Amino acid sequence: MLPAGYFFARVYFDVDPTVDVVVFGHTHVPGYKDFTGYNRPKIFANSGTWVDDNTDDPNNTATFALVESTHEGDAVHVLKCLGDGKVEDIVPVENDHIRRA
Repeated sequence: MLPAGYFFARVYFDVDPTVDVVVFGHTHVPGYKDFTGYNRPKIFANSGTWVDDNTDDPNNTATFALVESTHEGDAVHVLKCLGDGKVEDIVPVENDHIRRA
């Protein structure tokens, strides 16, 4: 069974074809999914959770999503804060329309 966020992301993509990225959170499990079947690739990203004690996904606490849009394209990352100002790219996303920064 897919997380509910996947269903809602598809609804956003179907209602407004200009939407390329949907970001949800609060499921405590970071991740992403590519959606095909549109005129260009679509991305669903889940930011996970910022809490320090994540019982749903103990290896991934202090996670967040970063979406950067430029004239060259969009970059989507799900990152984990490691402390001391350092982050780790735990879910990199790249396809024909979404590009790594």
